[in-house]
Amino acid sequence: MSKFSCQSIIVLVSIIVAGSTLAATNPDVLSVNVNGTNLSSGESITLDGFVLGSTFRFKIVTENNGDDSPPLYNNITLSFPQFTSSSDKSRVSLYSKSSDLVAAELFGSEAGGGDGYANYVMVEAQSTDVWDGSDLWPPGAENETLEVTLQPKAYGSFYVYYRVAMSNQESWTSGWTYEPSSGGYLDCLGFSSYRITVIIPPPDTTPPSTVSSLTDGISGWSTDTTPRFTWNDATDTSGILGYWWSVDDSTPQTGGTWLGNTLGGEGVTLPTQTDGTHTFYVCAIDDSPQQNVGPVSSHTFSVDGNAPSVPQLLSPGSGNTVYDQTPYFDWSTSSDGSGSGIGRYDIEIYDGDLSWGDIAASTTASQYTPTENIPYDTVYWRVKAIDNVGRESAWSSARTLYVVEPFAVASISVELNRTSGTTDETYQRRATFSGTG
Repeated sequence: MSKFSCQSIIVLVSIIVAGSTLAATNPDVLSVNVNGTNLSSGESITLDGFVLGSTFRFKIVTENNGDDSPPLYNNITLSFPQFTSSSDKSRVSLYSKSSDLVAAELFGSEAGGGDGYANYVMVEAQSTDVWDGSDLWPPGAENETLEVTLQPKAYGSFYVYYRVAMSNQESWTSGWTYEPSSGGYLDCLGFSSYRITVIIPPPDTTPPSTVSSLTDGISGWSTDTTPRFTWNDATDTSGILGYWWSVDDSTPQTGGTWLGNTLGGEGVTLPTQTDGTHTFYVCAIDDSPQQNVGPVSSHTFSVDGNAPSVPQLLSPGSGNTVYDQTPYFDWSTSSDGSGSGIGRYDIEIYDGDLSWGDIAASTTASQYTPTENIPYDTVYWRVKAIDNVGRESAWSSARTLYVVEPFAVASISVELNRTSGTTDETYQRRATFSGTG
């Protein structure tokens, strides 16, 4: 082998078997896999969600398909172009191996050997057994397995070169048979090799889009205390994992409720809401390992789930008598709590010959003066409140009112005459009455 200036990390497993018998050698790569997924030379695998600092495993299984006698030298060589310094040895470690392999990790010239070594990491193993062809099925083949753990330095394409070599000579400088024997890819030492590519996608740092068309389908106040909100799916190159939503919390991703993604639009029915104005918030989470949070969308909604309070009648007092056929009615202002507010009051007046609603009116104020005469009679009156979404209070208790025709009024005029004379004065009085009574 000759020396090359290429500097990468190589894992070299050497199985050295003592003996003088020469045998035909036929090295073969049975399989390779990454994290258990089998690959062939030239193929690639993508490790979605891989984060720098993590590791993956590469496993190679080889055999000698030659004569039933061990070759004198057997090398499994793995190289990693991304690893170019001695400190990168810490990024390669043995995970598992055949029991007859004793391995040590070295970098390039640390292993000695002059021109036979370039600057790369080796895992050099000496066999304590023979690598022959009679121990395992099928006859004529014995497997040797090596599995390493690798920690990439950067995102992108991570290449693994691998090959097997055997020599039937006592000197390692001759008698070599290689797999692959030619072509393929050239590793750091210039030998024909197989290669697989491990693709490590860079992290997704782009948040998903804002959700669109967020609505509860209602404009203004609503009597629906469990509104349903819908929106169109957000978009992201990594896909959408789901959504965080909340009510009156502008950071749903920290304290909201999770909703898994379903294609074709999203929706959620809220639990019962209290009266008042609220805000619904929602944001998308992408399906990357980083789970990026999208912008928060919001929609304000108003709920009025309760009726107003019952008005309290003030005047005229119960059982009062009035002579005016258009008396002034007054009552307390009703409350609608945190709801939509009082929209109007309905007042009804009736006598024994009528029914409720025969004399009726609506007003936005808490008092009313009839625009038509009320009959002279015993009448009854009541009031209810209606809020701005149409919820009605109960009717107040009815009050009795006596509307009485006034007595006839008499007019009296008095005329006083004075007669002068002596020291005494005499007055004459004359009264004149008019009218009925």
